[in-house]
Amino acid sequence: MDNRLSEMKLDSFITVLGSNQPAPGGGSAAALAGASAAALLAMFCRLTIGKKKYESAHAKVTEVLEQAEKIAKNLTQAVDDDAQAYLGLASAFGLPKSTPDEAEARKKAIEKAAKRACDVPLNVATECHKLIQLLEQITPIGNISAISDAGCAVLLASAGAKGAALNVYINLKGNLHNEWAQSAKSKIKNLIKDLTEIENKLLDRIQKDLE
Repeated sequence: MDNRLSEMKLDSFITVLGSNQPAPGGGSAAALAGASAAALLAMFCRLTIGKKKYESAHAKVTEVLEQAEKIAKNLTQAVDDDAQAYLGLASAFGLPKSTPDEAEARKKAIEKAAKRACDVPLNVATECHKLIQLLEQITPIGNISAISDAGCAVLLASAGAKGAALNVYINLKGNLHNEWAQSAKSKIKNLIKDLTEIENKLLDRIQKDLE
C-alpha cells in the first residue's frame, strides 16, 4: 500500500476496502468501527461537559473524554497496522521452501508474522472492551439528549471487538499451536464474553431511556 489508510478520504477507503485486494480487510474495518465508537464516546462526553444539568458529572466525564481520545488514536493507527500485519504474513508464506533450511526459515517467519497478525486485532478487541467499560460508566450520568449516540458507540465498539476476534482466530488457525496461541485464544474468548454481557445490559438501559 502506497498510502496510509487512515489518511485516505472516506470514499477512497471504502473503494479500496471493497476491492479484490486482500488488505485492508475485516481487521482494518473492525479497527475503524472501534475508532468510530471512541469518537462517538468523545462526542457524548463533550455534549455533557458544560451543561449545568450534568455539573456533578463533569469531572468523571472529562476523565472519560481523555481516555476516549487516546483509544480513538490507537484504533485509528490499528487500521493501518492490521493491513500491514496481514501483508507481512502473506509475504512470509511466499518465502522459498525448496531446502530444509529454507523450509525452517519460512516456518519461523510465518510464526513470527502470524503472531503479529494476531497481536494487532487482540489490541483492537482490548481497546474496544475498554470503550464498552467506559460507556457503562458514563451513560447513566451523561447527556440524555445524546443517548442514541452513546448507543451507537456501544454497537460499534462491540462490532469492532467481535470483528477483531474473528481475525485473531483465523490468524491462529494453522499457523500457531504453542502456549502463546492458547493464551491468546483464552484471552479473546473471555474478553468477548465479558464485553457481550456489558453490551446487552447497556443496550437494554439505553432502549428504556429512548422509550
